[in-house]
Amino acid sequence: MGRGGIVFLLWMSGVLTVLWSMPVYADIADAMKYFNRGDYTKAFREFRKLANEGNVEAYFILGRSYAEGDGLDRDYGKAIDFLRSAADSGHAEAALMLAVLAEEGRGVGPDAHMARRYFRIAADKGVNEARFRLALMLERGEGGALDPSEGLRYLKLAADEGDPDAAFHYGTLLEEGRYVPRNFELAYDYYDLAALQGHLNAIYNIGVMYFYGRGLLASEEEAFRYFEIAAERGFPRAQNHVAWMYKYGRGIGQDFEKSARYYRLAAEQNFPDAQLNMGLYLVAGLGVAKNYDEAASYFEDAARQGDREAQFDLGLMYFYGLGVEQNRMIASELFRLSMNKGLDRAEKFYHLALQGLPKTEEEEEFEPEDIEDIFDVNRLREEEPKQNEN
Repeated sequence: MGRGGIVFLLWMSGVLTVLWSMPVYADIADAMKYFNRGDYTKAFREFRKLANEGNVEAYFILGRSYAEGDGLDRDYGKAIDFLRSAADSGHAEAALMLAVLAEEGRGVGPDAHMARRYFRIAADKGVNEARFRLALMLERGEGGALDPSEGLRYLKLAADEGDPDAAFHYGTLLEEGRYVPRNFELAYDYYDLAALQGHLNAIYNIGVMYFYGRGLLASEEEAFRYFEIAAERGFPRAQNHVAWMYKYGRGIGQDFEKSARYYRLAAEQNFPDAQLNMGLYLVAGLGVAKNYDEAASYFEDAARQGDREAQFDLGLMYFYGLGVEQNRMIASELFRLSMNKGLDRAEKFYHLALQGLPKTEEEEEFEPEDIEDIFDVNRLREEEPKQNEN
């Protein structure tokens, strides 16, 4: 065969390759048209046909649909199979979804080793969420050897490309000097990158930096401003500290009613410090009307989370019958729990509660106006702002 014949055959080979590939894309497009119209029978018939022919995108679509129950009955086992076929062929989105399923134990596991493997596949293809989640696994030694330096590499890649979770976490490492030299100014830059995308932890931590003057000119007014932004968007730790600042007039004028409002907001999100303080506000009538029933409820919420002071305060409510029916047995158990956690003042009331009826001399002398002294409402938990790492 002459040179011209060889060239012709090569040209024809290229043409045929293009022609053979065109129906695959057309079929995927057709299948997606059916899917988007809600004609799942036709759509998934086409996707399965393409998957049987080894089409990677069809593997992914079937895996995602089984995982999300989108057009198909949810079946994590089948989702795993299809996603694995796509991920092993280098499909980044499939690798990310498969890693998440493995990490959460849906359809397999929980399997940290498998999750780490597929996060890496997606991370190496530039998926920032995978970079961030792989970085955490490497930092914690989950699913394999501890490798914080490699984790830091992936974390910084994601952070520098603007991933808010990665930027926030990298900021905490810089602020703490963990795995990297401490650098408050750079920590602020990464927090700011995350905060501009609405990351509430980052907004809160910038407030903490202003409060203590870490890499920034100390300003309780600026700290309050950042705490308030996060608080108004529903971040409970920020709500708790806005309440604290209103109570003591730090960075803002003193206002007990606003303080109570923010404590209540945080308490309703199950934040134990705020539940304790809201209970004490209700006992004392500080910024709100006195309400022993509601106070007992807040103390109980915090006590259930193991807060020793809330356990003690709830014990007092049962001891004196304030907001609850008087019950010495329940009171003694609550005092015991609090005492065993190192709250010294609980011991006295524990022994009083064990004495049972008739009333003790101390109870005979009890009058409603003594309530603030008994609860020592001035001991409101006065936790100053601190960095949030979650």
